[in-house]
Amino acid sequence: MKRFLIGVGLLALAGCGSASEWSRANTTPEQLAKDEKECAAIGDQKAFDASFKPRNYGFGAGMTTESPSYFERGADIYLFTNECMLQRGYRLVPVPAPGQPKAS
Repeated sequence: MKRFLIGVGLLALAGCGSASEWSRANTTPEQLAKDEKECAAIGDQKAFDASFKPRNYGFGAGMTTESPSYFERGADIYLFTNECMLQRGYRLVPVPAPGQPKAS
């Protein structure tokens, strides 16, 4: 449950902030799209694998389950995908509002 609340908090913060995009020096739009697609697939697989780890539910010892939860997996997909992009040297940069110059 704690992990779920952390994920929801991160998603809420991401939704409240300004828009952002991945950036890396000397990267073509095609390479960015390829890396985003690969990292999304890696993030999805890691989150799927992590969803099968036993969690404690209920009261008392021995009350565990290995049931995956799609609801809890969403935040994990986001985190694992971002981790992959960061490992590849990308960083998130704010997208300027319409009419604002792009920061360099």
